Amino acid sequence: MHLIYCPCPQYDVAAALARGLLEQRLAVCVNIIPAVTSLFVWDGQMVQETEGVMVVKTLTPQEAEAYLSAHHPYDVPAIMTIPVQANAAFKAWAEGI
Repeated sequence: MHLIYCPCPQYDVAAALARGLLEQRLAVCVNIIPAVTSLFVWDGQMVQETEGVMVVKTLTPQEAEAYLSAHHPYDVPAIMTIPVQANAAFKAWAEGI
């Protein structure tokens, strides 16, 4: 099991990407945090934006990352994958989808 952390420009974009991941069976569940404040440097300037954040639970991290890379609207999306240990019941549920 892996978690993918991926900010999006807004909730609607995150929701559309989440639906695509689920329809393609590349995620078993996606949690969306509708609004976070992100501060970063872009083109040498400090930027502050409100973004939506997806937390994707997946058994196929490479395929999910490829989908996000292909469909994400950012020029340089932050797609961060973390291997995790899931409890036995959740893992069995995820593998049965």
